[in-house]
Amino acid sequence: WNVFAGGFGHSYGCHAVWQMFTLDRDPINYPLRPWKEALTLPVATQIQHLKHLMLSRPFLSRIPAQSMVVGEQEDDENYVIATRDDEGSYAMVYFPTGKSVSLNLTVLAGDFVRGWWYDPRTGVSFPASSFPTLDAVIIQPPSQGKGNDWVLVLDEVEKQYAKPGVAQG
Repeated sequence: WNVFAGGFGHSYGCHAVWQMFTLDRDPINYPLRPWKEALTLPVATQIQHLKHLMLSRPFLSRIPAQSMVVGEQEDDENYVIATRDDEGSYAMVYFPTGKSVSLNLTVLAGDFVRGWWYDPRTGVSFPASSFPTLDAVIIQPPSQGKGNDWVLVLDEVEKQYAKPGVAQG
């Protein structure tokens, strides 16, 4: 959420790691395991997928684009958030729980945009549909529920970007 809202990056902090916790030390903030074990927690290896995704499109022209998400949302774990290139050559929409939403795609360049689904848990992307750049396009992610977060990447067709998560060439 913070990167799509305009943050430049994200730092992963783990109580066990930052204090180099071992079983023979007094803990701070209740670490659940020794620091060497905590280095293998899922988020510790998944944060790289955010980096690869963000660097697979022009990075310095990226702006928050919450106006792309149509309608009211609750400020909770289901909150869908969007970011895009300032010229509309691409957009990314984060679906934290896979709920469907309506998107306004008129801020994107061209009559149609090429879609990709990006799995932030694994770094794998696969083609989605092409979408018309209309003001209300209903989007349903591939799966729903807690632990089923997805990023929809929408690209201007003429740009021929590589698949999401792959560095630009």
